[in-house]
Amino acid sequence: MKLVIKILVILFFVSHNLLAQTPGSYCSQTVTIMYGPSTISGEYDCNGNCVLDWGFMFGFPGAGDYDIHSNGECNDGSNGGWNYNCSAFNYDGGECVNGCTNPSYMGYNPNANVHVQSSCGALKVYGCTNSSACNYKSNANQNDGSCIFSSGCDYCSGHTNGNGYVVDGDSDNDGLCNNLDNVSGCTNNNACNYNNSSTVNTNNNLCVYATGCDNCGGNGINGTGYVIDKDQDNDGVCDADEIVGCQNSNACNYMSTATDPGNCIFSIDLDACASCSGHSNGSGYIIDNDQDNDGVCDANEIEGCTDPIACNYDISPTTDTNNDLCIYSSDLDACATCSGETDGTGVIVNNDQDNDGVCDADEIIGCQDESAFNYMSIATDQGFCYEFVYGCMDPEAFNYND
Repeated sequence: MKLVIKILVILFFVSHNLLAQTPGSYCSQTVTIMYGPSTISGEYDCNGNCVLDWGFMFGFPGAGDYDIHSNGECNDGSNGGWNYNCSAFNYDGGECVNGCTNPSYMGYNPNANVHVQSSCGALKVYGCTNSSACNYKSNANQNDGSCIFSSGCDYCSGHTNGNGYVVDGDSDNDGLCNNLDNVSGCTNNNACNYNNSSTVNTNNNLCVYATGCDNCGGNGINGTGYVIDKDQDNDGVCDADEIVGCQNSNACNYMSTATDPGNCIFSIDLDACASCSGHSNGSGYIIDNDQDNDGVCDANEIEGCTDPIACNYDISPTTDTNNDLCIYSSDLDACATCSGETDGTGVIVNNDQDNDGVCDADEIIGCQDESAFNYMSIATDQGFCYEFVYGCMDPEAFNYND
C-alpha cells in the first residue's frame, strides 16, 4: 500500500513538472524569491537562474530549490527549505509582516519583512516645522531641530521654504529698534538739556544754555534739562539773593519759606510711576519708581527668564530679567525639548519616556534575546521573540515534525 501511494505521489510531481514547462519557462512552480531589494519569479536560484525541480519527481525536495528565510537572506535547499514564498508556506519558522520597509517614508514599519509600497505614504521631508520660526519649511513633515527664532528688535525674513533667516532690527546695536531710532537731542555736555544716551542722534541746534543769573535745572543728562530763570521778577537781582522757591504745596520741590515764586517740579514730569521725596524746604525731588523705564512701576514689576534658549523664556519687554528662574531641556536629558511657549509658561517636554537613554523617536522594537530565531541586535525596546524549532521536516519520515 505504501508503495502504491509513493508511485501516485511520483506521478503527481512528474505531471506537475511537465505541465508547468510551458514555452519560455522551464520551472516547475511559480514562486517569489527575495534577495536584497529585488524579487524574481519562477523557480530560481539565488543568482536568478532558472532551475529544474527534478527532486520533486523522486520525493526529496532540495535538488535545486532556493527559498527565503525570515531573516531576509536567500538560501539554497540544502537545509531542507522548500521554495515557497512568504504568502504560502514558510518552513523556516518566521512570521510574514506586511508593511513599508523603506525608512525614507512616513509609513515605515521597522517590523515589516514583506514590502508593501502602498503602505509607505509620503516621503519624509526634514526641516523646521514650527510656523513661528524664521526658517519654517512649509512642506516639511519631520522636524530636524533646526528652527531659529527672532527676538527683541529682530524679525523674520518671511520665507516659508526653509531658507528664512533673522533680520537685524537694531543695525547700530544701540538697544533701540530701527523703526524707533529717530530721536534727536543735544549732546553738548555744557548745555542744560545735555543728553548722554547712546541712542540719541546729535542735533546741537536744540541745545539751551544758562547765562547771567540763570542756571540749568532738571535732569542734566537725559535731555530733559532746562534753563532756570534766576531773576524771575527781572529786577536785575539774581534769585539766589532773594528767597525764591516753589510755592505750590503739590510740587516735589515745595519751599514753605519762599517769598518769590520759583520753579516747581512735579512727579508727573517724569512719569506716572514717579513720586516726591516729601521735603518742604525746597530741596524735594522726584523719585523715579520705574528704574528700567518700561512703563511698569517698580512695585508691579514681574521677574522672569529672558534667555531665548530656555524652555520658560518670556519675550515680554516688561519682564525684568532673573535668569535664575530659567529651565532648560538639558536639565532633564539630551532627548528633552521645550514646549515652545515664549510667554514664560513653557515647560520641558520628556522625549525619553522609558528613561533608557534612547529618544522615543529613535526607539527600535525587536527581540533582544540572542538565542531567539528573530534576534535583532539593534533593538532598543523588547519585542516578541521566536524560538528555534528543530526536527525532521520530511513528511514521509517516521519522526516527521510538522
